[in-house]
Order: sequence, then C-alpha cells, then structure tokens
Amino acid sequence: MNKHLFTFNFNTLKTFIFKTSLFCLASIIITCCLIFTIDGRSDPFYLRFTTKKQSSLILGTSRAAQGIVPSIFRDSLNIDIYNYAFTVGHSPYGPVYLESIKKKLDTKNKNNIYILAVDPWAISSWCEEPDNINQFRENKLCLSYINNVNSLPNFEFIYNYDQSPYNLFLKKTKMLLHTDGWLEVEINKSEISNSSRLKKEETYRQEHLPRTKFSTVRFQYLQKTINYLNQFGEVYLVRIPIHDKILQIENDLNFDFNEKITLLKGYKNYYDFTLIRNQFLFTDGNHLHRSSSKDFSKILVSTLIKDNL
Repeated sequence: MNKHLFTFNFNTLKTFIFKTSLFCLASIIITCCLIFTIDGRSDPFYLRFTTKKQSSLILGTSRAAQGIVPSIFRDSLNIDIYNYAFTVGHSPYGPVYLESIKKKLDTKNKNNIYILAVDPWAISSWCEEPDNINQFRENKLCLSYINNVNSLPNFEFIYNYDQSPYNLFLKKTKMLLHTDGWLEVEINKSEISNSSRLKKEETYRQEHLPRTKFSTVRFQYLQKTINYLNQFGEVYLVRIPIHDKILQIENDLNFDFNEKITLLKGYKNYYDFTLIRNQFLFTDGNHLHRSSSKDFSKILVSTLIKDNL
C-alpha cells in the first residue's frame, strides 16, 4: 500500500511540475511578446532608453521634446541628431540630467552639435531651498534610476514603471515618440482652443510660479553641461517660442533671464526665438503645434547654417 501511495504522490508531483513549467513558460512568452509591443505610442519616454548611444543631442524639457524635429537636421544638414529632452519635471538642468546625458552620449566623435533649449523653468527649483540638490524634483523620477539608457528592451524602465501595466503594454496614446526622439503630439489644428491655452496659463500662474525659485546650482549645472559637451562638439543655446501670456509669466519669474544666459561660457551662440513667437501655432501656449515644430526646426537649421555650422 505504501508503494502505491508513493507512486501516486510521485505521479502527482510530476504532473504538478509539468503544469507549473508550462504555465511559467507561457507567462514568459506572453511577457516577452508584450514587451516587444511597446512602441512610440505606448510611453513618451521609453524608446529614448532603448536606442544606442548618440553623437549629437537635443536637450531640454518638453518644449524641446515636442518643438525640435531631428529629421529636419538630417534632411538639411545631413546630421543625425537625437532628441533627448523630457519634461520640466524630469529634465531641468542639474546633476541627474547631466549624468543621464553622459550615459547617452557617444564620445568617439568630436565634430558633433548640441542644441540646449533653455528657459527660466529649466534652471529653477520647486522646493523651499532651491539650491539643495537633495530636494530636487527629478531625484525620484526615471532619469535618476535608469543606469543603462541604451538597452532594448529596457527591463530597468519596465520594472520601475509606476503606472498600470495596461498603460505601457496595451494603451495607445495620441502622442508618438519617433525613433529619433521627437515627441509628436497628434492634435489637429481644429482641436486647438483658447480654453486649453487659458488652462495652461492658469496652471503656470497659479501653481508653478508661486513655488518656483531660481537656482544658482541649476544654473551652474547648465554651465557644467555646456563644458562637458564642449569637449565633443559645438554647443548652441536656444530659447523656443512660446505664447505671449506664457512669456509674461516667465518674465515675472526671471525678468533678466537673457542677461543670465550671457554670463555662461563655452557655447557658440544663443538664439532667442521668443522674438518671433507670433509666427507659430501653439497647442497650449507652452508647446508648439507639430506643424509649427517643423517650421521652427527649419528656421533653427537655417539660422545655424547662416552661423557657419
């Protein structure tokens, strides 16, 4: 009887192991399939952490992410430049962003170009002590903890993803992150309304402006970023066009911003394109519409050509 009981238990165990192995194998296959469904419509950041190291870079916040189109550089200048800009929360100038830039940069070549989008928000902090690095807003966001920014798939990003897995694997958004890093927001011109601009203006005026303070440390890290990149090519600083109302808020935040920029060293030129802001269409006052992003990028490229790039 004990022999039959042993045989029964052994067969049951084998069946259990077999079924468990099949389940684990199926789970692995399904997970792998889901991982490779992540594309430019899944997340506005993920693809930037899956491409190889890049020689020339576009840097800044979401204004640059949406407003500067790398393909225009490729078509006009035959330069492969990658958009490694994120948001005002993720990529203000500071130690986190600089370290991530170093991880992304291919330093083999020395004839690269770097477009650094600058504005008052990118050198300001949202904390009581604006120069306290430990209080910087980006410290707990993805740029701070992703060590390998050139991995496909990027398991580090997926493992630390802090939203519903459905959003990453299955939900598709109206944003398209291109393989060159440009974030195209698919809003038709007919969808643009004054209400969206007024809402953004209110958010900046009522929420962002009171808590935002100029940071000497962030300004120093902008200089450090310029110094680092200057070893491998030419650095250009660019102020991207914004709506009049948003510009007024920025002037309230930092009225002498342009004067501060002139104190920096090591860049080839600084272009303030807010002077031609009335030529462009904005989705919310803060970001260029995708059609204007292309127009602006063409103007930027033409300006660089005139500057003997």
